[in-house]
Amino acid sequence: MNFDLVVNTPVGKVGINLDGKQAFDVTLQPDVSRAKTPAQHAWLKEWLDSYFEDASNWSALPVSLSGTDYQQRVWSALRELGSGEVVTYGELAKSLGSGPRAIGQACRTNPCSLLVPCHRVVAANGRGGGHGHSNGSWPQIKSWLLKHEGVEI
Repeated sequence: MNFDLVVNTPVGKVGINLDGKQAFDVTLQPDVSRAKTPAQHAWLKEWLDSYFEDASNWSALPVSLSGTDYQQRVWSALRELGSGEVVTYGELAKSLGSGPRAIGQACRTNPCSLLVPCHRVVAANGRGGGHGHSNGSWPQIKSWLLKHEGVEI
């Protein structure tokens, strides 16, 4: 897959596709050999560098997301969470009038990891929860991001 921007981060490479100044796809650890930062996307690399340097530098960036109305509601609620804020699948489900598994499904289909911070949704027991990503590196990435934001899990 081709990306408009590929940045090296503490959790591996992050590949991002943009529509103008709105991200529509963020892929953690894409299968690419090297990072690239075209001059027109330097602002986004600066944002990522700033966040990974200090998680309190979090700010919501514009995104252009395709999904169902329900997914859009979940993703919108997640974008309101600040760095270091977490919510359980059940709490978020209750606030949206749905069930925890539906929240997990919406997180699983999130096209913009980091910018739509599904890593801030945790299981009721306080553990990370992987919304279906039990294999691969996602559980470790989620744990790293939460610790980076000052959350003890």
